[in-house]
Amino acid sequence: MTLIRAGAFYFGLTFVAGCVLGPIRVLVLEPRIGPFLAALAEAPFLIAAMAATARWTQRQCRLSSEADAVGMGLIGLALLLTVEIVSTLLLRGVSLGAYVGYLMTPPGLIALLLFVIFAVMPATIRRVIRD
Repeated sequence: MTLIRAGAFYFGLTFVAGCVLGPIRVLVLEPRIGPFLAALAEAPFLIAAMAATARWTQRQCRLSSEADAVGMGLIGLALLLTVEIVSTLLLRGVSLGAYVGYLMTPPGLIALLLFVIFAVMPATIRRVIRD
């Protein structure tokens, strides 16, 4: 249960950061510098949020192994992808095909890379910072 809770916390905290940064990217940066550069500008802040929440969550949930960190990242990714797909289909009214098409654009490829980074961040933090 601790591992599921850790993955949920990691997802939730990082998702909140994305909910704060996303509107800034879309409403402020994209009109000025375009979608690709806006996504590129947002990425370091999201990565910093991932690192901070991965470390905090592992400490709070007392995860002690690299396997736990990998599990936390995979559970977090499953939650993230679920919310991403459901919100795309239901809230934004975008078809799954159109969303996959977006992921093949330069800003979409940045999003894909961020999904991968999100999944591996807990294990990376576990290896780099041994508490």
